[in-house]
Amino acid sequence: MKKIDGHGHILPQANEIPKSIKDAGYFNIVNHPGKLIMTQDFIKWSRPISDETFFVEPRLEWMERHNISQTVLITLSQLYCNGVKSNQAAFDIMKFQNDFHLGLQTKYPKKFFCGFVGMPRMLEATLREMEIRQKEGLQFLCLPTHYKLENGKYVSSTDKNCNEIFSLANELGLPIQFHPYDYEEIFNLEDIDSDWAGHKSPMPALTAHFYDRLISQGLHEKYPNVRFYLSHGNSVGVSTIGRQNQAWLGRPDLRGAGSKSPLEALKAENIFVDSIVHDPDLIWLLKRKIGVGQIIHGIDSPYPLGDGIDYLDDGMYPGATLDRAEKEGFITDIEKQKILSENVFNWLYGKK
Repeated sequence: MKKIDGHGHILPQANEIPKSIKDAGYFNIVNHPGKLIMTQDFIKWSRPISDETFFVEPRLEWMERHNISQTVLITLSQLYCNGVKSNQAAFDIMKFQNDFHLGLQTKYPKKFFCGFVGMPRMLEATLREMEIRQKEGLQFLCLPTHYKLENGKYVSSTDKNCNEIFSLANELGLPIQFHPYDYEEIFNLEDIDSDWAGHKSPMPALTAHFYDRLISQGLHEKYPNVRFYLSHGNSVGVSTIGRQNQAWLGRPDLRGAGSKSPLEALKAENIFVDSIVHDPDLIWLLKRKIGVGQIIHGIDSPYPLGDGIDYLDDGMYPGATLDRAEKEGFITDIEKQKILSENVFNWLYGKK
């Protein structure tokens, strides 16, 4: 069965990273005994590169082996530049990411749909980048669910800067993909990352907060030509929709002027999520709440919580969660095929 990976990442080789970015400690790939490591020395962050498919040639071989015809490539969350104080350095990092993805899409046009990153605190640069990169052929804009303001505080990507970004995206008919990041700093808990806890629940909670701000302000209706894509199933946002609605019903003082019940947003045809929820019951919930047509098959490989690499020798493979959902009777084979391939095109190019 044909598969498209609607949520993937590829790393540059170390020799492709500009020297200025390496020397400042913003991003590098370094050799340690027996393994490669991603590093950001300026914030004392590092992570092992756990599989060879982080890089393009092994990834293409892996895609062929698993019958994955194309991959939607999302920019690296590590390079959202929230901790980079210099605007020039942040712009250089943004340009490097976007040039790297443009190179991949140019070299492999039948294999990759590549996104480009924007930085809401650098509004004018982001607006220019949107127009330039779309003309160059990049497919969609990547934004974090939250970003750091000049004063060091975080805000969801629904503020006035992002409204200007959404306005231009609406004019251009440009889809936007949102990914959570920086949960360690936002939650500021001593044990936030003990046993990688932050990746298990706080990070999905950031997407839920973004979703609440998005639909509470009716931004999906204000910008109907923007097709919003929320990572990791927006499972916390969808599963708490009843609580959001109860707040809307029981606390009229919390409503904005002209706001609608959050339940109305479940019908929105321009809000998509991916299938990276690791649980067939949540596939059933997403189907019931937002409909099969809004779910995009995602893998997030080769990251260790993705849905595609068999790290534990337990039979994991791309599409395993969807196969389990079909076996449980939660989706049909036809519905699974829509999720695996058709829906990603509706997000990228619109259902019309």
